[in-house]
Amino acid sequence: MNPFKVIFGTVQLCGPMVAGIFHMTPIIILPLTGLFIIARLIETKRGGDGRAALRPLPTLLTELAVVALFFAMSYGVSSLTTDTTPEVSPLVPLALSAIGLLRTVPDPRAGRQGAAVEGSEEASGTTAQPGADTNSFPADSKALFEDLLTISDDARPMDILRLARKLTETGDQKEVSAAMIAHFATLTNASQQRVFYTYFRFHAKAGHTMPDIRNQIQAGLDADDPAVADDAAWTYQAIGQDDDAIIATLRRMASDRPRPETVAPDDDAAHFDKRIHDILDKFDGLTEKLRRPWL
Repeated sequence: MNPFKVIFGTVQLCGPMVAGIFHMTPIIILPLTGLFIIARLIETKRGGDGRAALRPLPTLLTELAVVALFFAMSYGVSSLTTDTTPEVSPLVPLALSAIGLLRTVPDPRAGRQGAAVEGSEEASGTTAQPGADTNSFPADSKALFEDLLTISDDARPMDILRLARKLTETGDQKEVSAAMIAHFATLTNASQQRVFYTYFRFHAKAGHTMPDIRNQIQAGLDADDPAVADDAAWTYQAIGQDDDAIIATLRRMASDRPRPETVAPDDDAAHFDKRIHDILDKFDGLTEKLRRPWL
């Protein structure tokens, strides 16, 4: 557990509590909420983006509810236990919540643990992945490729997104994308494959020239893991590389997988089923438009 997050998270909560204890105007809830949201933004930026990204309205309502709850509870307890309250500057609770921003400081033990793991791997002579020649990776992004080849099969979505984003932002992207394709066969676990597809979505979104990855997408659609299959289909949507074989594969799958009525956020199979039908609906709509342009 990150000691900074525990200690300074508690300090930040002291802001609305002090405001309530000393019966300050409820308007102070608004700037206090702003400080809480800033902390969340910093934490989210450090943690990744994509599906894990911070959503503005839910975040605003959540942090506002937290601040208002602690303010109201402290106000009520103070009213029941004291007849009068001394005046305190509004700067005091604001300063406490501002100090609480230090909760976003990374755990200093994490770097030491990572270095220890790296050192133990080097001492034992382990390699990132059997059959992967790390010397063939672009020099600027070699460390990131080594992270890719050692990422665990059950990595968190935010870790997958973060690594894919870093690969998109580091080094000559023509070299990086070529290396990704060249080493596709060595990406044997689900997290590695998801980084591959996510990388190319980011790659296309950034406006880089897209290499032909239709064979890799076809392989992803046939994956046993629905999260991998969904990422492959999602990437096919994003890169705009039409392929008759992929469309045929999606039609075959659609015949056995009806469009789900509802999709839970963590239901990868349902996400995949819905995406199959979305892709085919768009493809069939464009085909009909070409056949009957007056529509």
